[in-house]
Amino acid sequence: MFLTVYNLAWGSAAIVFAIGGALLLDRRSRISGHRPSIFLRVGPGLSLILVLAGAKLQPFLGRLGELPEMFQTGDLFEILMHSGQRIAGGLLLAAAFLGLILPRLCRGQLDGWSILDLMAPWSGLCMAMGRLGCLGAGCCFGSLCDSFLCLEYPQESPAWWNHFARNLLPENAPSSLPVHPLPLYLATAGLIASATAVSALRRDCLPGIPFLLFVLVFSGSRLGLEAWRETILLAEIPFQTWIDGSLCLMAMAGILWRGRRHPSRAEPEIQPGRRDGASRPGIPNA
Repeated sequence: MFLTVYNLAWGSAAIVFAIGGALLLDRRSRISGHRPSIFLRVGPGLSLILVLAGAKLQPFLGRLGELPEMFQTGDLFEILMHSGQRIAGGLLLAAAFLGLILPRLCRGQLDGWSILDLMAPWSGLCMAMGRLGCLGAGCCFGSLCDSFLCLEYPQESPAWWNHFARNLLPENAPSSLPVHPLPLYLATAGLIASATAVSALRRDCLPGIPFLLFVLVFSGSRLGLEAWRETILLAEIPFQTWIDGSLCLMAMAGILWRGRRHPSRAEPEIQPGRRDGASRPGIPNA
């Protein structure tokens, strides 16, 4: 049952991302005066393959030395099928595809920054949908807590088994101990990051700024929220903090770089032959 809830939520989120993303890119291309390329319509769907690949491969960053042995024994595929999925690795590959490769495939109908700006809010919304599946499945559960926000997972859930293995529960306990609802925290972080990107889009910010703001808010919130993840008796997430911290720094550097390279669009136009603030002929200064 737990796995069914997980697959249903994330599967629905993937469908929404692929269809909604295709419609967004199609509409923006038409507004720009182009006939949308087929690659723009299938691009979000193709990026989902990279999301899954990156999410599956990130846990192997801490086991690179074991790869030759896995190849020799033929266990690599089986280990990949049963390995965990880490969203940071998936987002890195998908962003690289949408920002660097898709613009070339669609022959410049949309530039990379515009594609990333449009897809960033949509991805945050879809990740929030998927996190509801994590909540229902009991995975990514938080550490023990005693506040009003805490929740208890039912018997035989991942949280229950974790607490039972640590001798915190008797065998007949009907539920786990209260834990932080980490998936809800992460879902909220995704929605806040999406709202930030949407606000930047509506303010007509420079291309790339909405996406970079999304990355900054999303990765920064994850850095704080990881403190509430349960880690006892669970596999460590390799390079998670390093990846999120690096993304924050790169996003801040990108925002500064975009702002300096492209000054504000709101600068007043100065007519040749007169200084800024001078009155027109025959019109006195106020």
